[in-house]
Amino acid sequence: MSGFNFEGMDDLKKRTGRGGGNFKPSFNVPVRIHQVHVSNEKGATRGVDFLEGSLMAPAFGLEADAVVKVRIKDRGVPRDKDRTPMEIYDLQPGKKKGTGARMGTHGAIVAENAQLLDDGTIECGWVKVVEHEYKEKPAGEWMHVGHVSVGFLRINENDPTTARQDRFIHFPTAARVISGQGEAALASFRETVIGLLADRSEQAGGRPTVVVRLVNQRAIGTPGSVATATIWLGWDRDNKVSISPEATVDTWLANPDNGKWLNFIQNADAIASSDGVLEVWPSWHFNTGLKTAEREVKNKEAGKVHTAEQYAAPMINDAGEALFTEGGKRRTHYGLIAEGMHMVVVPENFTDWIANQTWTLESFPQKLFSIDDLPTENLSPEVKKVFEENAVKRVADKRAARNASRDNESSQEQEQEQGQDFGSEGAAPDPAAGQFRPRG
Repeated sequence: MSGFNFEGMDDLKKRTGRGGGNFKPSFNVPVRIHQVHVSNEKGATRGVDFLEGSLMAPAFGLEADAVVKVRIKDRGVPRDKDRTPMEIYDLQPGKKKGTGARMGTHGAIVAENAQLLDDGTIECGWVKVVEHEYKEKPAGEWMHVGHVSVGFLRINENDPTTARQDRFIHFPTAARVISGQGEAALASFRETVIGLLADRSEQAGGRPTVVVRLVNQRAIGTPGSVATATIWLGWDRDNKVSISPEATVDTWLANPDNGKWLNFIQNADAIASSDGVLEVWPSWHFNTGLKTAEREVKNKEAGKVHTAEQYAAPMINDAGEALFTEGGKRRTHYGLIAEGMHMVVVPENFTDWIANQTWTLESFPQKLFSIDDLPTENLSPEVKKVFEENAVKRVADKRAARNASRDNESSQEQEQEQGQDFGSEGAAPDPAAGQFRPRG
């Protein structure tokens, strides 16, 4: 038996989809508050007050839901009274910081630039409140923890206030293999994708998308061994409403450009018997809050780090080989995927959830995945190992490029390259970080 012929995957890849020492790594740790402990009921005691809570993601070798103690290190007396940063004291129920909402019970925070001390305490540089109170059903604000990405910052030169930036959360643990042959496989694909494109607004979901991926496991590690496409829930621009999942899938399948995908879907069982994997997983797309996008633009124009740079690295192909432009310049891959979290909000009188802020779990991610090589449980251990190696190589290439560019930079510019959003040492968080006006 010769097996299934995977010829044509490389063409699909081109055409489908949209448009050492004593160093201790720091994390941006999501924590659900259980109880706040303060030394003085009348005011904050910097570096002493602490909270008890549970981790919302694994960190420092601890599993999610592990109970931890968190404190903010003493940063000294604030130089600007109007920009006094959050303290543990401010996280008590009933307390309010600036123009933010009052704290309720069991809120959620991100402890930025956090490290694990010898006594087991997590000490962080800053705290960002992402949920002022726990609610079983998302309402107003929510935090998604998982595999997240931030896309290229698109700036309109004529009107920078209309800058846009795509943000996604992927759910690789929900990846499902397509099976069957002929019309049965097509029907299975259609039913599965329709279900994944269902409205998720009550779960603080963005615009539903589905990633379709074909992996030739026999040829993994060679160019053209992986192909992906993304199916977006359709949008009726005239009536400004979403197109139904059923119509979205039927339109995608009927598109002549997707003819090769149609063939692969109809041969799903033959692919599986040839050690191939045809799978789909859900992903949600979020627009970025206008204030957040404007802040990104200002940081970029000032030569400072902006969030998109956390999710970009020099481009490599399926074999891990560097890719260059015709002029010999190294290509850059934007919108890579890392473990992290999105704070999403829905403005009053609106229904769409918007990404207000994004963090990587590791302040300096050690793995950056693409859609092509995001591991799922449907893949063999050997394939997942290659995908992990690709993710590590991207970071190594990124570090090498950064170090090379710093040879002629000043120490001040080097400092600007560090930090994650508002996690930089010695820099107070932007007091307007949680405020924005929705797009029209």
